[in-house]
Amino acid sequence: MEIYNMIEEYVKYERMDINSQTEYSPEDIKIKIDYLRKKIKEKVLRTMNTKELKSILYDFKLALTPSEEFMIYNRFFHLTKKDKKVIESFIDVLYFWGPDYDNEIEKINKLLEENEIEKASEMCMDIKY
Repeated sequence: MEIYNMIEEYVKYERMDINSQTEYSPEDIKIKIDYLRKKIKEKVLRTMNTKELKSILYDFKLALTPSEEFMIYNRFFHLTKKDKKVIESFIDVLYFWGPDYDNEIEKINKLLEENEIEKASEMCMDIKY
């Protein structure tokens, strides 16, 4: 769960109030966040561990930036195209990030109703933030 632990640490630093009294300076926090962001991206793009990605997607849902979350979903869908629950979770994320995705949500839901899980997964991979 290497990536999971890195994301957990990243979220901790992201949530730090740089104006509050902590043992870290605002510069230290920014450096740590930038470092973790880079390492997480590298590791997510190389991982083959769908179980870890799924844990991240559920445990840190909406805690990451939209582009980070979309990147992790994209990697998951690249590795496996047969997980209806993750597709449904991604639809929730699309609803959260705005009405710009209404057409895509409608098409994905239609594919899910028709039990076209792989096609729905492929469509999810094409959605960018």
